[in-house]
Amino acid sequence: MASSPKSQTSPLLPPTSKDHLSNTPNRLTQGAINVLSITRLVAGTACVIAPGFTTGLFRIPVSGQALILPRIFGVREGVLAELLWTAEGTQSDKWELKRALWAGVAADTLDVASCAFGLATGALSRPAAGLFGGGATIFLALGAIGLRGV
Repeated sequence: MASSPKSQTSPLLPPTSKDHLSNTPNRLTQGAINVLSITRLVAGTACVIAPGFTTGLFRIPVSGQALILPRIFGVREGVLAELLWTAEGTQSDKWELKRALWAGVAADTLDVASCAFGLATGALSRPAAGLFGGGATIFLALGAIGLRGV
């Protein structure tokens, strides 16, 4: 029998069982989440403060008015880092932690797909696609490790 959206067992509501909340993330999970949050913050801050330098590291030539694009990316990374960092801490934050991890996994999946599309259409060079897509893949893997352990 399916549960109604208002019932306490609904998949639309966060779990309230104390048994579910008593499991704390293991060291690997917590480490992956911390690394993911910190590297997102560093990447985001670098893109906002020095977008030309940062895009140059990834071999993506951006200059002039187009420098707004890495700054937008940097803001997104900063927001994802903040969501992840502030969701950590207590056992009651597991639902928010999962939501923050899923948001990052979704963004990183789209980044990998965008790199593949850019490479296929010739809009992105192989080194740029490898560096940027590789970074997104690492973020995706860290997010998956975090989700698996939460």
